[in-house]
Amino acid sequence: TIGNPIAGARLTGKLAPADSVAAIYAVDELSDDGAGGSEYAQVSIVRYKRGLKGDSYLGGFYTGREEGDAFNRVFGGDGALRLTRAGTLGFYAFGSSTRPHGEDAADGHSVLANYTHDNRNLFLYLQALDISQGFDTWTGYLTRAGVFQTSAMVQPRLYPKSTVLRRIEPVFIA
Repeated sequence: TIGNPIAGARLTGKLAPADSVAAIYAVDELSDDGAGGSEYAQVSIVRYKRGLKGDSYLGGFYTGREEGDAFNRVFGGDGALRLTRAGTLGFYAFGSSTRPHGEDAADGHSVLANYTHDNRNLFLYLQALDISQGFDTWTGYLTRAGVFQTSAMVQPRLYPKSTVLRRIEPVFIA
């Protein structure tokens, strides 16, 4: 998070018709009078995205926050691939390396894969997520580390021959 910037720069643009890049750099004044021996934090965020056929894409990014001897760096890739007209595979894999003031560095990961199928007769969503205990980010929001979860949602769409009920959509979640 950039809380009290004193200087910064932003760059966005297209490298080619399918390739885009965005970057932010800021010098952030620290509010706690130089914790860890520094009055300022340096924040860098870089995002690259490659558009593929249709609405599919692959991307990568890096975020970093350096505060004297402390740092947090997050890097990884993500994407969404249209498999069929109704089916999409989404994913990301992030790694982090963090060293708080006066402590040892710790590494972690966050990995997610999901599949969505959506057509006239059925909505289906399947997901698996793993966030290791050591994963951390100082430039974003993380609700909780040390989590592994899977989830599923199935929603059939039924069209009865009725003038009163046009469509029934029961939802099953696991």
